[in-house]
Amino acid sequence: MLFLILIVQSVTAQKANVYKNDIGINMTTLLSEVIGLGDNDIVPNYNISYRRTFNKKAFRISAHAGLNKNSDFNNIDNSTISLEEKDFRLRLGFENHLYLSQKFLLIVGLDVLGMYQSSISVSTTGFENDIKTISAGAGPALRFEYKISDRISLMTESTLYFITGNENDKVTFLGQVQNDSNNSKYSLTTQIPSVLFINVHF
Repeated sequence: MLFLILIVQSVTAQKANVYKNDIGINMTTLLSEVIGLGDNDIVPNYNISYRRTFNKKAFRISAHAGLNKNSDFNNIDNSTISLEEKDFRLRLGFENHLYLSQKFLLIVGLDVLGMYQSSISVSTTGFENDIKTISAGAGPALRFEYKISDRISLMTESTLYFITGNENDKVTFLGQVQNDSNNSKYSLTTQIPSVLFINVHF
């Protein structure tokens, strides 16, 4: 009887440690500021992610939201230029998990992503430049995860994305449109394993 109770307790404990969900926080910028890791001016591609695991497969959704405002005084014409930048990104990923050991996990996946970016600069001379870019892309992703405990892990990633989009560039002076152009953009972007996520499993 005692033997059966021990077996039941062992199985229950193992099941309790299997977590299907996790939330990842990009810690790259924080580490850059605290210990000087990398370039402080680099904006992380995605600053939060959620993953749902199904056995050795998983679905991931990642997001990034950025807002930057600043102003600069131009000594040449004594004007002030105000700049406002917005950056919104959404990424969906499908993953296969390859367990190298109890602590190490290799993740191979395919991501699709969409992005919206805008930059508005306004000068006290009357000029205004408004740039908006809408992009979409897809590509493979390779991630490496180290399990600190059942609930905490560290992860880095490397990606290769083909991105296409449209950029609208409008210049106005005192409310009158001086130039309004639309340009198609194509790019192949790579991300080396220089970002660090901390994942909390639940």
